[in-house]
Amino acid sequence: LCSRFFSRTARFGLERRTSVAPLKMRLQVVDNLEPRIAEAVEADAPETIKSADEYDALGTQGKLRVLVEAEEFKRRKLRLPRPRVINAAGNDAPVDELLIPLLDEAVRRDLAVEAALKRGDIAGAAALMAGKSKRHAARDRAAQASADGDLAGELRARDDEAVYSAIRADITQDEGSYSRFLDKDEWYERQRRRN
Repeated sequence: LCSRFFSRTARFGLERRTSVAPLKMRLQVVDNLEPRIAEAVEADAPETIKSADEYDALGTQGKLRVLVEAEEFKRRKLRLPRPRVINAAGNDAPVDELLIPLLDEAVRRDLAVEAALKRGDIAGAAALMAGKSKRHAARDRAAQASADGDLAGELRARDDEAVYSAIRADITQDEGSYSRFLDKDEWYERQRRRN
């Protein structure tokens, strides 16, 4: 226990307390231990994760690396959960709590549907599936067309997805969660792509 205590950085300082005890020595242990992230794990920005399966395949190390690379995480000056918090949880929940809000809205909704189904909340999963954005629906149509071997249908759906992605001000935000006037006009984007 002592070796563990003394292996951490300590700060010493003086602080003025009262007229009776004018100066008092203060010892503060700096406990900013964060989880070790494997250097070999490669990661990009959170918005590059395109599916719930891709997110699940990251594992704890990959999720931590993506979180560290996220601009929003850096901007908010957030901190990674401590290793003991992750270990106590027994799963990635502390990391997911920080990372999922930074993901693409379609991936985030797919993860929410999976979580609702695991809890047995069929009505909640159905409500989430019914509330998909146009962009998310286009992505699903493209995946279905690809599975069916319909190349023309897949191309049309991928084109729709690209248009809906291009007009959105922020693909990580749910549709309708911010002013629609921040988005581009769909007709303008389609016309621009034709020319």
